[in-house]
Amino acid sequence: MKLVRESLLEISQGKHSGLGSIGIGVTTLIKKWLEEKGITAYLIKDNGMIDVDGNIDFRKLAFESSGKYSPNIEAFPDFIQFGTVYGSFDISDCGFLNLKGCPIKVTKSFNCSENELSSLDFCPKFVYGEFACYSNLEKFTKEYVKSKCTVKRGIFVSASDYYENSWDYTQMLKNEINS
Repeated sequence: MKLVRESLLEISQGKHSGLGSIGIGVTTLIKKWLEEKGITAYLIKDNGMIDVDGNIDFRKLAFESSGKYSPNIEAFPDFIQFGTVYGSFDISDCGFLNLKGCPIKVTKSFNCSENELSSLDFCPKFVYGEFACYSNLEKFTKEYVKSKCTVKRGIFVSASDYYENSWDYTQMLKNEINS
């Protein structure tokens, strides 16, 4: 028979998934956090990784119900670890201090620009679209990004380069003009 202390340790480490149905455990914390952020198309794997179907834009999620912009997320909670995002993942201009919890793989673009980042540790390993990381505490180079991540499209380490050459930004402008 396990001691209470051992059982509580398992719960805190997310190893005891059967308690989620009564509102105890890491899976319940993850679901609650995702729901608070308006992320609905997700799958929580047995290892706690979160796969998401669709784009995630934390800038948009940073607006409070009153319409006031409240971007200071700084970091994801310790229990949040995205796996694959089947879409784009944008945490630009949110006050992030690190990338811990960011997806391992992004099938479209990843944007962590205009934050307080001094490294790209914990950035995705694979980005199948563009990777933007300009205007942070550290001025990153394309070579540094390549050492951290395999990027299939462009890497943007300056705002001017992004606004002049980004396929995502160009498509956004076209959509705004046509609507």
